[in-house]
Amino acid sequence: MPRSGVRSLPLCVATAALISLTVPLRAACQAAVRPLPKPVTTGGMALNEALARRRSCRAFTDTPVTLQQISQVCWAAQGVTEPVKGLRTAPAAMALYAVRLFVVDRTGMAEYLPKVHALRTVRDGDLLPAARALALNPATSGEPPVVLLLCIDPAALQARAGAKAERFALLEAGHVTQNILLQVTALGLASVPVGGVDEAKASEALRLPEGVRAVYAMPVGKARTER
Repeated sequence: MPRSGVRSLPLCVATAALISLTVPLRAACQAAVRPLPKPVTTGGMALNEALARRRSCRAFTDTPVTLQQISQVCWAAQGVTEPVKGLRTAPAAMALYAVRLFVVDRTGMAEYLPKVHALRTVRDGDLLPAARALALNPATSGEPPVVLLLCIDPAALQARAGAKAERFALLEAGHVTQNILLQVTALGLASVPVGGVDEAKASEALRLPEGVRAVYAMPVGKARTER
């Protein structure tokens, strides 16, 4: 005898309902991670030339940065170059990798995932004004189309580095930043590392994960030449 007030759905109906819920969720999860184009790992501008040409740029145009260029910059920053051990382009204490790289543009903010060379969306919407406010100062002009946010997560090192965790994380951020600057130069783009980032303001404006601290904001774009 069926219980009062309780009705069972036929198996086929229940299954269909479950599928209808699962498919959009799976699609949403897949959409959140966007694979990047394969980076170029040979050729290009000679290292000596990139070193000679690198300059801090404080005047930008709003010329878009392509997805291929973003891919190349992300790979230069933290791309995996030894897949068996997961070693990357920039050195890190004990290969624990405490730096996290975020890319901000008009579509939102995404975190670079080195292991799969992809961007994972963490926030939607035009966050450029907030990111530019962190990266630009009165001496900087223009509207760079991309801002990179370099963050550290000292907790990734705490177990093995102890009191030196923060120091090692900051050193790693410096290694990553130099890689970015040289790659940007080689691509004919420009940037400037802004170290005076207000950590509290960055965390509030961009809703950074707990324990993750912004240490560098880097506008990226085409340099504006003075006429």
